[in-house]
Amino acid sequence: MNGGTVSANGVTLRVPANAVDHDVTVSITRLADAAPAGYVARSPLYRFEPAGLQFHIPAEVEFALDGAAGESHVFWSDAGDSFAVRPTTAGEGTVRATVEHFSVGFVGTRAVVADSGTPSDGGHVGCSAPRADLLAQGNPGALVWNGHGYGAAWYSQDAAQRGLYFVRLDTTGQRVGEPVRLYDARAFKLVPTPNGYGLLWSTPDGLFLSRLDAEGRAIGNYTGVSTGSSGDIDLSFASNEFGVTWQMYRDGAYVISQARYDASGQKVGTTAVIRSLSSTAFSPKLSFSGSEYGIVWQDRRDDSNGEIYFARVDGNGQKTEVRLTSDNGLASGSPEVRWLGTHYGVLYFQKTGDTNQLRFARVSAAGQRLGEDVTVANAGTYATASAVWTGTKLGVSFGQADGQLGLYQLDAQGTALGAGLSVAKGYDSSLAWTGDGFRLVWSSLEANQNIVVRISPLLCP
Repeated sequence: MNGGTVSANGVTLRVPANAVDHDVTVSITRLADAAPAGYVARSPLYRFEPAGLQFHIPAEVEFALDGAAGESHVFWSDAGDSFAVRPTTAGEGTVRATVEHFSVGFVGTRAVVADSGTPSDGGHVGCSAPRADLLAQGNPGALVWNGHGYGAAWYSQDAAQRGLYFVRLDTTGQRVGEPVRLYDARAFKLVPTPNGYGLLWSTPDGLFLSRLDAEGRAIGNYTGVSTGSSGDIDLSFASNEFGVTWQMYRDGAYVISQARYDASGQKVGTTAVIRSLSSTAFSPKLSFSGSEYGIVWQDRRDDSNGEIYFARVDGNGQKTEVRLTSDNGLASGSPEVRWLGTHYGVLYFQKTGDTNQLRFARVSAAGQRLGEDVTVANAGTYATASAVWTGTKLGVSFGQADGQLGLYQLDAQGTALGAGLSVAKGYDSSLAWTGDGFRLVWSSLEANQNIVVRISPLLCP
């Protein structure tokens, strides 16, 4: 049915077309209730009716605020009257989030009281005991937050149980149910969707996209994305569509491609070729701005050590490319990109001699470089970064030069918000943001030479 917009008393609801399958009269009521126990409200509480109305396509709710959003997020009640944080984007005097049903919502923060966790670098305090729990035997691991809990995945190398596994975790990081074995695929990318998860996975025969329900079970048949082996892959889900990018060597060329799929796994448009030349190009990553994709990758066309390139790709697969680094013999690689609400933030590693630095660059929505690049911290020799945009800041985890995994927080210009936090010794980290704090998983080589995946406690800003 046709969508619509409703505004009342400092809140605006935008319902897209076909979000419901029949005409509905909606109402928004400002409540006089105080914030629920354990929360600090930045806005009144609002009831959205008819209560329990479900959307096939998420609706957007926007709240007006007096002053900056700070660490505020949108909280939305579930069927049991508890509240879950929604992924929130801050604007000028507003915050907004997507929702899948009608209930009660407000803007605020949790009233977190730190326990006996000891302060770490920069004065950070753990929200629970400063320890790391064993999640699984295997490597690598992935962790994502869907607003109600976590989805975690890892690859088990055990000869009798080899394969890719998924398990749900509750808000405390504890397992819910038994792990589900999915596919025999070591290279994978996991993302949250409104009703479950998306999984991109690669085998020697091809690259595939699967939809998973909230329990991690496959929904329908998987979608073939490409034939042949693809080692460097990335997946996103935003605005009700999947974005996929991958690299493979074919017919004498290193080819980086990008494609779009709707929420049901059906391909939208044609595959875009981002890069196809005899010089090596690899490590593609992508992020969706709301109207197009930003893609970064490492390229050796100009420098055998590698430079970082960025391309905007529109809905028709047309790209606009810009070179981000000109390092005069330095090696730049392992990039990551996130849309930060008004521009793209690009992370990459630059190596010279014995020093490897994590650096941050900005690219405008029009694809132009903004300002000078910022050095975040020294990194390990083979470090990679995991990044998540909270709506107000960028969280980044990576292997530091001392072998410890670091957690850093940056503003949208790349300025560090305090000192970094050393979490644990390990590598291949995956970072998630809950609205209250960060949690990450990583790989660790144990004293018995087993490789395991560990999960951190909740790490507060």
